[in-house]
Formats: sequence, structure tokens, C-alpha cells
Amino acid sequence: MEKIEHPYLRKNSFSGVLDKNLKKLEKRLGISLSVRGDSLLIDGDQEKVEFAKHFFNKMRELEEK
Repeated sequence: MEKIEHPYLRKNSFSGVLDKNLKKLEKRLGISLSVRGDSLLIDGDQEKVEFAKHFFNKMRELEEK
């Protein structure tokens, strides 16, 4: 399990209404995602988890620009 921390994660726009966006990403990436405060927990196959970490870190970089 990996953990990514960022204040942006608290915003509902990230996870979507009723976590709809997270559920879509879980299905698409084959991983489990959960938001706890400023943290995103990513669980699953290590290769898929690493891909998801890279994906979310890129999203964070774009959001910070």
C-alpha cells in the first residue's frame, strides 16, 4: 500500500460526488483507492500502484501550475 499526501485531496472535485471519480479510476487501473484527509491510499498489485502514484503525482504537478 502506498500513500500520497496533498491538500488538494480534501476537495470533493477530486474524488467526485460520492467518490464517483475514484470508483472509475479504481476500475480502470485495477487498484483500490481511499481518501483520508490529505492522504490518498493506493492498494493493489505493486506495478499498478506505481503507475497510479505516477498518475496522481502528475495530476498534482498540473494542479500546482
